[in-house]
Amino acid sequence: MALVSLAQPVALGKGKLLASGMIASVLLTTGVMLAIEKHPDPQNACAVLRGHRHGIHHLAFTPDGKILASVGGMTDLEGEVRLWDTATGRARATLPGHAGAVYAVVFSPDGTVLATAGEDGTLRMWEVDSGCLRLMLPGHGERVSWLAFSADGTTLASAGPDWRVRLWDPATGRERAALRGFGPITFSPDGRYLAFLVEDARWICLWDVAAGQESTRLHEPGGCISSVAYSPDGQSLAVAHEEQAVSLWSLVTRKVRRTVHVPGGAVNAVTFSPDGRELALVVQDGTVQLWNAATGEQTAHLAGHRGAVETVAFAPDGRSLASGSYDTTVRLWRSATVGDHIEAE
Repeated sequence: MALVSLAQPVALGKGKLLASGMIASVLLTTGVMLAIEKHPDPQNACAVLRGHRHGIHHLAFTPDGKILASVGGMTDLEGEVRLWDTATGRARATLPGHAGAVYAVVFSPDGTVLATAGEDGTLRMWEVDSGCLRLMLPGHGERVSWLAFSADGTTLASAGPDWRVRLWDPATGRERAALRGFGPITFSPDGRYLAFLVEDARWICLWDVAAGQESTRLHEPGGCISSVAYSPDGQSLAVAHEEQAVSLWSLVTRKVRRTVHVPGGAVNAVTFSPDGRELALVVQDGTVQLWNAATGEQTAHLAGHRGAVETVAFAPDGRSLASGSYDTTVRLWRSATVGDHIEAE
């Protein structure tokens, strides 16, 4: 979805600008009508995707960036799984079946399979093109909060509050291993290691998947860990914790090389941009912050959600990112120069 400035009338792709001023309408060639609102602060601008009834817990893009998946819901209601066309902002599918909130979503590396998990303790695997349910796994018997695919797509990892990190064969649904630990979880870019938490949520275990054994442990001195992310080159690990900071670990030296102190409260989630230059942080004050991973300097402050932000994800090309909130909206932001506000009704 394009982001445009309304300083003067402009074209949006092959669409047509029908009016200009504080509010305008754009008619895309797809027939989708977008209401464009001139935002008072040009640093806070995004496309807003509406359709969820309850808060959004997690987001994921397909590897080609054409589809965005958002999941959410409440404990005592049917979970919500939605797929969005990122070119038009139109919802392309809703996948029903989860009982209770859905907390985790991830695409397979080839983009053909979507895995979801949540309050009902099940892992569900869907065919992206058809929206059909391929497999349903019993999971952990209670809430599943984290999912991760290995780089080659041959292993799906899951974790919940039951102190078990489970490794699955996504083709057959067979459980390969149950490791003692809990989330957050993330695979290294080459799929060799799986990072997860152990002990008192201040230790990170790097598990050698092929060898089936622990490679090393890292002790986070900053406090209880909320989020972990590998850099795209696999040389660094970003660790968000309760002390309003993110630690950047060198996986070569096994030492913290930089600590980023974050204004606005605790950091609930962290992720690297695809080129590894930026960190996107979900902060307790309801904002998304971008930081330069090399210098530790803040580069952008994205405000606009009207509720707590739960999740953030970069598009694969790195030119935009998505955030999801308890305000029931998904917002798509340009990661470099944020322009004006586009709202899809």
